[in-house]
Amino acid sequence: MTLKNLKRKLHFVKTIIVNILSKSGCILNLPFLSFLAFFFDFFSIKSLKDNKKGDLLIIIYRAGGVHDIYEASKYSKSKKRILFLPRDTLKLILKHFHKNDYPVNSDDKEFIYSKNYIEYIKGIVYWIKKFYGNYSLLTFNFDYFEEIIFRKESHKIGCNCKLLFKECFRSPAEFKVHNGKAVHKYLKYFNSIALYNDNTKNHFALRHKNIRNKIRVIGCARARYSKNLSKKKSFGKAKNILFYYFSNIKGMPVREGKFDYFKDSFKIKKHKPIYWNDIIEDIFDTFIDLSKKYENVNFIIKAKKGEFENYKYIKKINKIDRKNLRYFNEGVGHPYLEKAQVVIGMNSTSILEAIAAKKRIIIPVFNKFRKQPYFQYIYEFPKSLWVNGKKELKIEIEKSIKNDFRLPYKIQGYEKMMKDYFGNIDNSGKKLFNFLNE
Repeated sequence: MTLKNLKRKLHFVKTIIVNILSKSGCILNLPFLSFLAFFFDFFSIKSLKDNKKGDLLIIIYRAGGVHDIYEASKYSKSKKRILFLPRDTLKLILKHFHKNDYPVNSDDKEFIYSKNYIEYIKGIVYWIKKFYGNYSLLTFNFDYFEEIIFRKESHKIGCNCKLLFKECFRSPAEFKVHNGKAVHKYLKYFNSIALYNDNTKNHFALRHKNIRNKIRVIGCARARYSKNLSKKKSFGKAKNILFYYFSNIKGMPVREGKFDYFKDSFKIKKHKPIYWNDIIEDIFDTFIDLSKKYENVNFIIKAKKGEFENYKYIKKINKIDRKNLRYFNEGVGHPYLEKAQVVIGMNSTSILEAIAAKKRIIIPVFNKFRKQPYFQYIYEFPKSLWVNGKKELKIEIEKSIKNDFRLPYKIQGYEKMMKDYFGNIDNSGKKLFNFLNE
């Protein structure tokens, strides 16, 4: 048995133990058992420099945000002991107490938590404080339903609750409606909030009273990785084409059936829900066709597991079973970005990071979507990166395969995009380090 397989089996056994403990605690109403589940579920990351004897900082794990923490750790050794808590156990507890009304979407309607659930979480918080002493709590968003009461009860006992908001990249529609009335209550349980850019700060300050004094703009620390990639020079034909998969509702605020966000400002009438399926499937078809034509070129699709994945095309790709056409939905996207010369995507943090790396970027905003109300759901990228349709998408990819080009690639409006989306990243690692250690 290899070391990798052994680790997988041990992780599987640990997961079973954690689930049994937490589920038993919920059934028997014994929060101590769920605390034990937390105890076994906590994990550290060896590459992070922390103080094993310092006060505990619990970071609720999120793959998209942890890379900011990595960058901060490069600055100096943390004053705190850092443990990560997966969200799965918190989800299990929430589902147990809300079997028939488990929240799916975050919108203006406030979710009402049951009294039994609140008391149970309060019990877990009691045991964490009793065992670990004073602790701080960090999360990457404010409206993950499974975290809200945990954060609230931690705040009530004097825990320093921090928000490193990783959702600072949004479509105009998301900026307009996100953070509705109910989340005012969620934000008040944070002692301090770190944001990447001024646009998000102004958005928060506009929609939430008395919050400016909690906010600091620190820049996006993890963007330094992509910025460093932009310094690598190369000249030649593309050998690796990367599609950063985006969900069919990416850029759409999750308020089902309420597509009338702009009736007051842009006179846009209420419309039916919008989906990007046509674009996504055209990209899949193009990749399949070109992978057959260019066997020496790698066509890689990187998705997030479970995020509205297109299973019809996943099955199709698996059935074709071509070595140069691969679909991945686990792990981070950085290794794929480093190797890629051409990156295709839309409405995602990943495509922003590809822009920061100055790759050859193709954004598939096809002609039929270049009108209202679609513009309200598309990230504000330079139109020079857009392609008109499936035919032009294929032409642009083939140009990169057949013709030599230089990396880093010149991108119109690059500096403005970097500032608007990532903020000032020069000292972002140091600023985040200070934020974490307060």
